[in-house]
Amino acid sequence: MGTAQTRGVFGQPTDHSDNPEIDTAEALAGLAGEQATARLINRYSDQAMIFHGLRLPIKLRTDIDHLIVRDNAILAIDSKFWSVGTYWSFGDNLYRGLAKTVTPTAMTQAVNALATMLSVPNHQCSVITVVHSKHDKARIAKSAFKLSQPVIGAPRAPTFIDQWVADHPGEPSQRLARKLLNIFRKGASR
Repeated sequence: MGTAQTRGVFGQPTDHSDNPEIDTAEALAGLAGEQATARLINRYSDQAMIFHGLRLPIKLRTDIDHLIVRDNAILAIDSKFWSVGTYWSFGDNLYRGLAKTVTPTAMTQAVNALATMLSVPNHQCSVITVVHSKHDKARIAKSAFKLSQPVIGAPRAPTFIDQWVADHPGEPSQRLARKLLNIFRKGASR
């Protein structure tokens, strides 16, 4: 068995155009957010494994938008492109202005499934939602970072990711890299 690649970029941002519940305008906006996040995290490709559009080879509708794997720890990033406004949370609910909106949680379920497949403890896995908007005008209150799947605005994402990378020095183990690459190949074919 050869040496598995433990650094580099795997996959591409997806537009979710294969989802009948998403119209073309939503798909294009979502792709813009995914591409922006990809540009942000691809700069770590010489230090980590970076995955875009990771589909798990199981019956789960959610793919993992972005994944950074370093030092046997996983940071999953859910990319969103949201309307301009102020987003904040109260309890487990997310609001835009005074209106309750959808709280992102599906990515956490996918990451929990991935952690089980990889035999990685849940405390080694983190999930965040990075929100992009037109001209970065969506304001994300600090309270939204306290959700079970924290939400941050795109302008704050580089600082958060830089700190996460610094907190997890080193490359993934060969075992973890092999498992991830196998999941990536199987998921791509489904």
